[in-house]
Amino acid sequence: MNDFSFLTLNPDFEKAKYTRASSMSSIFVLNQIILSPNETYLQTTNVSGGIAFDGNYQVKIVDCSGIELMDITNNVAINERTINGVQQIDFEIVRIGRDFYNNKVYLKFIHTVGELIWYSNPIVITNIYKFDSSYFAYKNVGDQFYQSIRLHTFFSVNDAESNSSSYTSYDGKKVTSRLVITEMEKYLFEKIDNFTYRRLNNLLSRNVVYINGNRITDKQTISSSDRTADTNIFGIDFKVSINYNETFDYNYQIFDELQLINYAPKSSVSIIPLDLYGTYNYAISQNVGTIKLYEDGALISTFFPSDILISGNVFTIDISGLISVGHVYTVKLSDGLFSTIVGNSEAFEWQFDIQTGEYESTQYTNEYLIN
Repeated sequence: MNDFSFLTLNPDFEKAKYTRASSMSSIFVLNQIILSPNETYLQTTNVSGGIAFDGNYQVKIVDCSGIELMDITNNVAINERTINGVQQIDFEIVRIGRDFYNNKVYLKFIHTVGELIWYSNPIVITNIYKFDSSYFAYKNVGDQFYQSIRLHTFFSVNDAESNSSSYTSYDGKKVTSRLVITEMEKYLFEKIDNFTYRRLNNLLSRNVVYINGNRITDKQTISSSDRTADTNIFGIDFKVSINYNETFDYNYQIFDELQLINYAPKSSVSIIPLDLYGTYNYAISQNVGTIKLYEDGALISTFFPSDILISGNVFTIDISGLISVGHVYTVKLSDGLFSTIVGNSEAFEWQFDIQTGEYESTQYTNEYLIN
């Protein structure tokens, strides 16, 4: 079974470390596969014998000795399905948030009930190669998800190819049809290893491929070259035809988009509220921005992050003494006010008003808003 995942999972840690390096290699470079701490990636497994968690999992980042460096369980969402009769997973990794620089690390997937463990191949999690690497998104027609990864290859120069047809007219003149120009981009992969080379060729054979957000329209197989001295690496370059009019923006595929799923007070209420609150579908932390409160269109108060109480995925603001009967209030949350694992919150606003009491105090008790 050929597993062409860039994050290949193996229950044997020593086998997970094996990247098909030549037996003559004594110097190893293993920074070909990159996860930026601020980006999102998705990979689909092809594990021999299958892999399943039934929702019971932890994901850790470990070093080559297996020492745990960070728990990223909350940053990983898993979709389980059967592929070719074998249980496999799609896993989406969002915004790890920590830079491990050029240190070689591994992902460790733990089945918390069955106690089975799978390890990834070596990778780096860093932004130091952000400008000399490229982001790929790819799939075959019929695939459920786009897979995605960042590789240590960079755009070098534009190139072009042209095609035309010609014929000779009855009076002997040679006529050439309109020239059709194909836009090309040239990429350099200065330090690729065998593990990444095989997967890059497989990636470029997919039906739909994007590189740095632009559609690749051709298919190819890249030739390898000789290793550099006693290392595990060699250099390649390749050209791809590009359609700049067809672009790719990553949307979450397993994770849900960030949403404000509840807020109060809203609509018409009969009791003067003491607090504003809102609930998101992910845990939030303070970022930058404001919450503004308007009365009949006029600004009456501005709340800064220091005024906002956060507990898990809920924020609360004390508005006691600011609200009175007979007015319409507007709450405006600024863009980027809260930070979550799936990104920053977006601007949002809602309105509420306080109903005037419709009954006399002699008719009802003071549990209700009365005249």
